[in-house]
Amino acid sequence: MEKAKEKRYPHYDDETLEKMKRYYKIDNQDELLRFIKTHGLKNYDFELENS
Repeated sequence: MEKAKEKRYPHYDDETLEKMKRYYKIDNQDELLRFIKTHGLKNYDFELENS
């Protein structure tokens, strides 16, 4: 019997979420959740000046 493939989702810490909010100019948590729902979870690796 084959094993079912496990989906792996990236986990974001608070610092990464705050960087995403600044980078994408998102004002509140609801907008951030909407952004993640529409664009999906990815391994974002971006640099912000003055972070």
